[in-house]
Amino acid sequence: LALESNDLERASESSKEKEQSTKESHDNIDDLLVKIAKLEKATKSDAEEIDKLVRKLKEIFELVDD
Repeated sequence: LALESNDLERASESSKEKEQSTKESHDNIDDLLVKIAKLEKATKSDAEEIDKLVRKLKEIFELVDD
């Protein structure tokens, strides 16, 4: 009977550990999704800045060619 009790306690602890691990994994995924969204926003902003710089360079080269 004591052996069964120990087995049940271990099974319960194992279940709690799995739940905690699952929760941590879910939290990590949420954190990664937030970081990905921030990177996508930053990338878009960088692309817009690059486009502005390219347009300015084209303007400069057009003035030089004239």
